[in-house]
Amino acid sequence: MAYTVAVREAGKSGPWLYIDEHLRCVDTATHCKPLSRQDAQLAKRLLVDGAAEEGRRITARIVRLCA
Repeated sequence: MAYTVAVREAGKSGPWLYIDEHLRCVDTATHCKPLSRQDAQLAKRLLVDGAAEEGRRITARIVRLCA
């Protein structure tokens, strides 16, 4: 199985954004780099912690990519 991380601003109900292979926020998971479950968990933690350090609260979730 392959996974990626979806993020959005905490407390908002807007669309989830995905980090693509060029580190841009995009609205679909089409060009996301497939990650293992462990790597996706690490990426999620690093994204949330990094955003908090910059004063931005985000919500992140791990999403399974379709094959």
